Amino acid sequence: MVSCEPSGLNSSPPNGCTPSDFTISKLKVTSDNDFMRLTGIITNGCANAAGPELKWTVYNSDGTVAFSQDFWPASTVNIAPRTNYPFEYPHAAPRGRWSYEVRVVSVDQW
Repeated sequence: MVSCEPSGLNSSPPNGCTPSDFTISKLKVTSDNDFMRLTGIITNGCANAAGPELKWTVYNSDGTVAFSQDFWPASTVNIAPRTNYPFEYPHAAPRGRWSYEVRVVSVDQW
């Protein structure tokens, strides 16, 4: 399962950007025995610079949550309007088979 849909629980910074203004593309997860690495590109479709917060949720094959991690791919840097920002995020790998979803959950401005 791979989802790039914004969450229903959104925050909006003073500049008016919302999670739906950001798109995630080229998602890929690579893993070895101990670690997995999420890579992708987030695009700011908002008219203003802003920073998105992503939630990466990994599910075990039985549907239970292996882990869920919120992170800011650009840290405290605003992504310029109409630009792409490549990101990479590592995490300890769960055992067995799994699926995942990634979504924008909030937006802030620094």
